[in-house]
Order: sequence, then C-alpha cells, then structure tokens
Amino acid sequence: MSKVIQAILCSIFAAICSKQILADPLAFITNQGDDTVSVINLKSLKLTTTIKVGSKPAGIAVSKDGKRVYVTNPESRDVYLIDGKTLSRVSRQAVGEGPLGITLSSDDSLVYVADWYEDLVYVLDAYELTTVATIAVGSSPSGLAVSNDGQRLYVADRDDNRISVIDTEKNRTITRIEVGERPFGIRLDPQDKRLYVANVASNDVSVIDTSSLIVIKTIPVGSTPYGIAISPENDRVFVTNQHDNSLSVIDPEIMKESHRIEIGEYPEGIIADPTEDRVYIANWFDNELVVVDSKSLKILKQIPTGESPRAFGTFVAGGS
Repeated sequence: MSKVIQAILCSIFAAICSKQILADPLAFITNQGDDTVSVINLKSLKLTTTIKVGSKPAGIAVSKDGKRVYVTNPESRDVYLIDGKTLSRVSRQAVGEGPLGITLSSDDSLVYVADWYEDLVYVLDAYELTTVATIAVGSSPSGLAVSNDGQRLYVADRDDNRISVIDTEKNRTITRIEVGERPFGIRLDPQDKRLYVANVASNDVSVIDTSSLIVIKTIPVGSTPYGIAISPENDRVFVTNQHDNSLSVIDPEIMKESHRIEIGEYPEGIIADPTEDRVYIANWFDNELVVVDSKSLKILKQIPTGESPRAFGTFVAGGS
C-alpha cells in the first residue's frame, strides 16, 4: 500500500473517530463551589473538560439535540449559554435578582428561568437570551417542568408550599396547587400524566394528576428530598434525599417507595438516561457524579467533578 493511500485512510479514520467523540452523550454538572461546569462523557464515563461560568452556578438545562446548554448563576445574577458541541461559552445575559431553576420549552425555542428573589419566571429567547416576557408566580420559585405539548409550565413555589400552573400561550397562572412543605425539584412523567414534587421540609413526594390538577398521593421518602428523575419506561421514580445520603425508588403503579439505597453524601441533581438503564446523581459533599444501574440499583461508577456539584435540572440531553 502506498504512503499516499495510507495517509488518506488515516485521515478518514481520524475524521470518523473525531465525529464519534463529538457524538458521544455528555452530562453537564454545575459546581457551585468553584464556579464551573464539569463535562462528563457518558460513553467513557470520564471527565472531558471543565468550563468556567458565573458565580455559584446551580441550574442547568440542555436542549434535546445537546447543542445548547444553559446555566443559571444565582450570585452573579446571569444565565450562560454554552455550545454543547464545541464546549465553549457563547454568551451571557443578566437575568433578575436570583436565577435558579431553568428549563426549555418543548420546542427548545424558549428558556424559562425561575427567579428565587423576585418571585418571577423569566421567559428568554433561547438563541439571543433576550427577555420575551415575565410571569408572576409564588414565593421563591425553584423547580420547573414543561409539558410535552408545550402548553403548560409547572413551577415549584417553595415558600408558598404550592405549584403554580402556567398557560404558556398567555404567560399567566391557571391555578395553584397545594402540596407538601417546601417543594423544590419537580418532574413530569414521560406521558405527562403525573407531576412528581419533592417536598424538602415534609420529607415526602406529592403526586399530581395533570388532568384534574389535584394531588392524588403523598409518598413518604427519606430526609430532605431534593431532585426527581423518572425512567423512560415510567416504571421507576428516583428521588435524592439530601440529609439521608440516600436514593429513594418509587413504584409509580402502587405509588409507594420500593427501595432506598445509600448513594453518597448530600445527593442533589439527578437525571435518568434516555437510552441506557442508568441514573446519574450529583453528590454535593463527595464532589462526584454517581452512575447507578436503574434496574439492579447497583452503583456502576463514581466520577470526580468540580467542587460542590449541584446539577439542578436536565443536565443530559433528553434525560428525564
């Protein structure tokens, strides 16, 4: 084989490998202790790079195609946009007095940001980060969830012990639903039939029927439940319990806790992988991302992150 042909083949192989690396799914972990985002390759389960962002990053939202990543920084009062492919910062926009929870509209064209201090949800253009609208909600809004059809936005009003239900076409509140004490993390199931609410002060999860908009069940879990993830098959609901250092597993059919496992110190952000039987958990005190087999509930890997990982939101493209 001639050297020219060898060189061409090597170039083609390198290009294929390069594209494959870029195509690997990634997790984006906000680290409040060192003002960074850790990027973890979910195929190799290794840290890829670290991106510097604003002050005390907390919330995270990744577009469904993984091309755009949004980070809320409560202390510097801004939102960063990161290119999910080049892993570089694209832009920064000042938003409110304390941006925390963040999520994207169902078509990824808008970004919803919960402002902890102003009791507002900011609606931003997903590309320019300009403010399109603001929506008045309850006290200390935190977790956000958008329905698959994009017509409803759910907001956890932590200090009101309520969930605000927003009409996204009119950008106004339809109703407010009483839940447990200090609701924080929330998650819709894949069919949009139920909304699960982690209540950090009452140590339980409220289950809301989205058709009737009433609480149909309150499920006791561990101490200080924070984040919620739901398997793509909708056969398990996972809840991180901060002060319990544990992961609660709920059977949605009977709406009861079926398992509780030790998961590491102060677990916070959590997401279920859209294609693998895995759940990813950020442990604040351990400075790590824990990978759990969602079927066997065995810990598969513990991956070092930055300092004090929070990862509040959807930190994997297509995750639930």
